[in-house]
Amino acid sequence: MGEARSFQERLQAVLENRAQYLQEKSLPLLKNNLRVYQTLFENIYNILIRKSLIHEDPYKYDHRILELSLPPTSSFLESEKQEELSRRLSAFHNQLDFLNGNFSFNLESLSLETIKRILALVQYIQWQGFSGVSSSTNTAVLAEFVGRVRQGGDNISNSILSDSLAQLEAATRQILAQLKDLALFQREAYKLELRRRLAELAPDLLADRPGGPAAGVEALDKAVSRIKPLFLQQLRGRPFYPELVKELLAEESAENREEVEGEILARISPVQEKPAEVRRQASHKSILLEGIRILAAAEAPLSDALRKSFENKVLMENRRQSFGQRIRRWLEKLVRGGPEDWSVELEYRDAATGAQRTEKLDLNLLLGNIQNKAKLFAALGNKMSPAYRRLEAGEEKQLFAFLTKNIHDLNRIHRRLEALGIYFKNEMPQAERGKVKVVKIELAALKNCLIKVNKKKHEYASLKEEEEQMKKMGLSPEPG
Repeated sequence: MGEARSFQERLQAVLENRAQYLQEKSLPLLKNNLRVYQTLFENIYNILIRKSLIHEDPYKYDHRILELSLPPTSSFLESEKQEELSRRLSAFHNQLDFLNGNFSFNLESLSLETIKRILALVQYIQWQGFSGVSSSTNTAVLAEFVGRVRQGGDNISNSILSDSLAQLEAATRQILAQLKDLALFQREAYKLELRRRLAELAPDLLADRPGGPAAGVEALDKAVSRIKPLFLQQLRGRPFYPELVKELLAEESAENREEVEGEILARISPVQEKPAEVRRQASHKSILLEGIRILAAAEAPLSDALRKSFENKVLMENRRQSFGQRIRRWLEKLVRGGPEDWSVELEYRDAATGAQRTEKLDLNLLLGNIQNKAKLFAALGNKMSPAYRRLEAGEEKQLFAFLTKNIHDLNRIHRRLEALGIYFKNEMPQAERGKVKVVKIELAALKNCLIKVNKKKHEYASLKEEEEQMKKMGLSPEPG
């Protein structure tokens, strides 16, 4: 019994050291890798939605998730491929959102059962064997749809897909290794608690050595049957793992017990990292390029809104005016010798303070600036344009600054276009207001674009912040 206590005390000390290592270093890295995993998956998911190969679940955000669970993995009919894969990927995305947004990454929360669920979730799509002939139905169909995108000749999307798939394979490998280490710790912590309980409640079970070399399956099963009621009585609410009980009994009764105990202690001792090793930081450039692609998609609704605004301007210019108004405008144009100065006062509500604001602008200059922005976004949509190629070759800091500036510009344009529509309505005579072109659909499309591109910006910023925190702890994420 003295030897048993000695081993248990040493095991307790090693587990405490391991717990500190996991909590301070391994778990933050696991959390970061899982967030990277989600971002890389979203790159692929969003491209498939944009290409109309799958569709976003309209009830996606109505599903309230209370715990981790695996979406369906069963086979489905060929005719159901698009609909079923759309539902499953949406559910998978929700689970990743819950894991990265609501889950507590600590040893208390990460039980063996939870680790098992995260393992299954990370391997829901087989990124390490991503192929159209995969044994996983979900992986095979997703690989087929990704193949369709690659055949379409969209080099930007193809580049993002290739980069994301390669990084997902690497991220999956790292996550699985981290979860394996975590599971090892939890298994040994579970067995240590069981050792102590058995020593108090049923010392004869250990003394009988039911797991010895001569013991068969029947003897082990009988021992487990005796232990189970004692366990359930003393450890209510804790799961009972028969396989771990058998493992414990085999260790306790091994002929080379001291050697086995030494292996257990060595297996769970914290890994000594090499301080001189310098790890290369993961690149998140693909996230920024995806954000720029989303910006490029704003060109179509922006151009449509601009066309309608020009038509409204012409409508106002041709409206019925008094003889004196027409003479005054003619004289102003004659004196200026150029385009007529057309000042407008646009009213809007400040989103930050809720206060009503007024902005005085020249209408011709305003529409000209919007037109220039639409041309820029059109160039970004062309992978061969000088503008896009310069950005693609740029550094992350440059891309982030470009994205931030254009998000700000597009927000301002959205606000001004909305206020300009109200201005045109108010300035037209009551009888002719029905002729004014409304830009409600275009504004909604621009707003949707802003929501999506802001999400990419925040994803990138969040990952960079995680990296900085990891540096402060003496860690750097492995290359993705």
